[in-house]
Amino acid sequence: MQKPSIIILSFLILSSQLGSANTSWISCDSKKLPSPKEYPAEKATAETLKTNVQLHFNSKNARLFKSAISSAFTKPSNFADHFVIAHWGCGSSCSQFAIANKETGEIYFAPDINVVVDVYGQNQERLVYDVDSRLLVITGSINEDSNDKGQFFYKWEKNNLIPICKEALKPIDPNSFDEID
Repeated sequence: MQKPSIIILSFLILSSQLGSANTSWISCDSKKLPSPKEYPAEKATAETLKTNVQLHFNSKNARLFKSAISSAFTKPSNFADHFVIAHWGCGSSCSQFAIANKETGEIYFAPDINVVVDVYGQNQERLVYDVDSRLLVITGSINEDSNDKGQFFYKWEKNNLIPICKEALKPIDPNSFDEID
């Protein structure tokens, strides 16, 4: 009869860990936010770029989202020269993503990011990235932590997303809306 309490305790521990991105964020300098040019992509060489690279579905998450990752992998690189960011919905204002290496077929998930949720009234993309840069900007609430909303700046380094800084989202000014007749 001890098993149900162990399951509940395990769920509570896991739930508390999912509540935040487990990162101590430093605030960005609001006068100079990180820029894609500051984090140029490391160019792949012709020798390392192979054709017919097979994806490696080595993790449970990779296998679970195989269709979305495979579909994105057929398209040109869209991040850090030879990587593809695959993203998919997990609800009406929710996204998940993975990063796949077009050279090796390896698939990476950010260990501290399970979902990214829109913040009401912020008309911005949840994920912003560029093929010529290692900078990834996430806007919203990471892991549905409503107390931690913002623009989160990461750099892609050694197959990991490394936190750079966080910019708080500006509250919505109700006076900025047109009057409704």
